[in-house]
Amino acid sequence: MQTTSLRKGENVSLLTARTVLSVAVQGLSADVSALLLGPDGKVRGDHDLVFYNHPAQDGVSVEGAAVTADLPRLPADVHRVIVVVSADPLQPGAVFTRAPQLSIVQNRATKASFTAPDFTAGETVVVLLIVSE
Repeated sequence: MQTTSLRKGENVSLLTARTVLSVAVQGLSADVSALLLGPDGKVRGDHDLVFYNHPAQDGVSVEGAAVTADLPRLPADVHRVIVVVSADPLQPGAVFTRAPQLSIVQNRATKASFTAPDFTAGETVVVLLIVSE
């Protein structure tokens, strides 16, 4: 399978399958999390924030720097899964200067990769990917 290298704003079709979204961050300790959004673009409740302290919800799990989304298991009222990377809050003043890299793996093969542009405005949180229906 050939890997697609995505640019900012580009889309790629995914299979309705188990998908692993792996994040690599250089020069900064960061936390990876996922948000499950309903049709209105909002979380249905606090349980829809998936992170190290609440590592699994409705087919989405976070382990270290990877989010696994078992797309067939997503409830019908979850219309988007968003992958977010944030600077470690235990490092006050830490900001992104180099862009995180994302790889999307389905069926044990890398489907696509994305490297955001480098940041210059003191960003502490980055939305890397939106998986939508």
